Amino acid sequence: MSLFSAVEMAPRDPILGLNDQFNADTNPSKVNLGVGVYFDDNGKLPLLQCVQAAEKTMMEKPTARGYLPID
Repeated sequence: MSLFSAVEMAPRDPILGLNDQFNADTNPSKVNLGVGVYFDDNGKLPLLQCVQAAEKTMMEKPTARGYLPID
């Protein structure tokens, strides 16, 4: 008997479900922005100018960083 056999499965994460919806979409012009990743038309991950500017600002004034809860 497994230590985890009595543990209920957690509900599916709705954010990760967006990726399933993207993969199921047959629209050739679809853009995947659901899970924090954007790829250009060549399948490359570009460094967006806004991200580059934000990183520069953050490096000039370093502070602790964390994540807020999803709820």
